[in-house]
Amino acid sequence: MKREEEQKIEKIEKEVESIIDFNEYDRAHILSKNIEGYIEEDGFKAKFPDLYKKYRKIKTRLEWVCLFMFNEKKVLSFFDGHFQYGLDLLDYDFFSLWEKLRPFLLSRFPLLEERDNFKTRLIDILNQNKAYLTSKKLSNNNGPSVKNWIKIYTGKIGLKSADSLEFRNFFTSNNDYKKLNEKEKVRVEKFFKFYERLKKSSFNADGIEDNIPIDTDNFKGAINDGEIIKYNRLDAKAEKILKVVMEDRGDIEQNGVEEEKNNENIDGIKNKDLDQLFEMREHYPHGSLERRAIDEEIKKLESNN
Repeated sequence: MKREEEQKIEKIEKEVESIIDFNEYDRAHILSKNIEGYIEEDGFKAKFPDLYKKYRKIKTRLEWVCLFMFNEKKVLSFFDGHFQYGLDLLDYDFFSLWEKLRPFLLSRFPLLEERDNFKTRLIDILNQNKAYLTSKKLSNNNGPSVKNWIKIYTGKIGLKSADSLEFRNFFTSNNDYKKLNEKEKVRVEKFFKFYERLKKSSFNADGIEDNIPIDTDNFKGAINDGEIIKYNRLDAKAEKILKVVMEDRGDIEQNGVEEEKNNENIDGIKNKDLDQLFEMREHYPHGSLERRAIDEEIKKLESNN
């Protein structure tokens, strides 16, 4: 019986690695709920205490992947009591603490002041956090905890937000960082990028988490998660194609032969300029209405070819 349970957990662990690699938060959420239901059945913990601990670890890792789906209390508890699991996930190429937290902030805190308050609470938690960021003792003979690394970092940078030059200078001058292997160097840099992002106020352009469109005489673009993105102005032909793509053809108030003629023109433009649609798509950020509309049209054209 125990061997069967061990084989089952080995299979689940492989699935978890795939979920993390591809950042599949929906699958992570479903599997974590299934595991919870399974291991909390009567007698499982008493019968298989070692496997119970393994399942709890797997469940926590999965919940980090879908962190933004939880409430404020649980998210704080993860940073406070389960941050080691979050740090370990930084070893994966595409895992980002900020990308897990940002949608949570957007959905839970519509008021910017509330977002700033929450980020301040997280900074306070991290400043006292005992999870190990790296593996070897620091040069001052302290353990390599998040708390002790932050003390070294703020001793050099201060409590203010660091500019890009100050940020890079810390890593080029710090001896503890220089002694790390490449894997741990990446982990430390990822962590402090996250730490710096928490410092930025949501009231400022470089700190607001939303996607805000910008349309000026000089350029069209957006503030996207604190970064200003400028879109290239489209030429007249490209603008015409975008207008066609964005148009709801069901609302075209035409009929008879004239409607058929216009529809033929529209289809001609679309089929002729598939390559240009791909090019146009790059002018718009992921998640924008324009990009989604262009993606939809590309799919239609590709399915018809």
